[in-house]
Amino acid sequence: MRVPAPLGAGETPPAPMTAAEREIRRLIAERGTIPFRDFMRLALYHADGYYSRRRRIGADGEGDYYTSPTVHPAFGALLALQIRAMWRALGRPSPFWIIEPGAGGGELARGAVAFRRAETPRFARAMRYAAIDRAPPDAAERIPDAAGASWIKSDRIPLRGVVGCVVSNELLDAFPVHRFIIRDGEPREIHVGIAQDGAFRETERAPSAAIRERLDRLPLALPDGFRGEINPEIGAWTQSAASALERGFVITIDYGGEADELYAPRRSQGTFQTHYRHVAGSSPYQRIGRQDMTAHVDFTELIERGASAGLRPVFLTTQAEFLDSLG
Repeated sequence: MRVPAPLGAGETPPAPMTAAEREIRRLIAERGTIPFRDFMRLALYHADGYYSRRRRIGADGEGDYYTSPTVHPAFGALLALQIRAMWRALGRPSPFWIIEPGAGGGELARGAVAFRRAETPRFARAMRYAAIDRAPPDAAERIPDAAGASWIKSDRIPLRGVVGCVVSNELLDAFPVHRFIIRDGEPREIHVGIAQDGAFRETERAPSAAIRERLDRLPLALPDGFRGEINPEIGAWTQSAASALERGFVITIDYGGEADELYAPRRSQGTFQTHYRHVAGSSPYQRIGRQDMTAHVDFTELIERGASAGLRPVFLTTQAEFLDSLG
């Protein structure tokens, strides 16, 4: 999980405007305002956006954040231990694929592949690893211990008929989100415009269908002033994961909570956050294309969308409890 340093760490000098920011400004000039989701999508996924660059992940000063697989390869090995149990539950099929969308530099693959080499020979022979990323590292930059992984350049899961497990680590929390605020009992969507001085400014507009549809399914009314996020790509992602599998499991590791937690009073300012050089912040309107942006995942929505795609929930737990159960 992302672990930012405390607020107050040093900043770096301003950098030149990225092509992602120029495109955002062009769209706003053309349309007047754009939904925050479009702003976030371009900042992260434009050809010059954050996730199209070589990612700065790690605990050193050059990293923006670090995740569990980057701390120690034991995380990947423990996850492989769980996946081995799933392989046995499916009748020890061969081949047995581990599919990892959003694989980054291959840190999780490294731990899993190392486990394959050290453990049950039959599982080792059956296991295949497909690391998928929209900007996979060059061969020279890939982690040597993950040499057993096959790399696929894609922002989807371009596979079908797989017997195995789809596993994602801190992927869904980086999907572009709609942001909203409740005014007079009704949701208003956050749009992004440009002020006369050239600075980005937030405005409120009528909500998108995705916002209304999700809020209408909540069992409670949100109070005025409540801010939150809606992740409309969860449905498409779960459908993609389910469609890839002939038989198997999906493991999703991410920041998030069930709906009653995410929309509780203590979350009244939402969960959106930025990460840059281990500094956690809340302003997306600086370092556009050079800082990470995330929002907590609605696990209730994930489970419901997964069920609609043919997936059946097995368990929901915290990362600490999950790792503890594996020893």
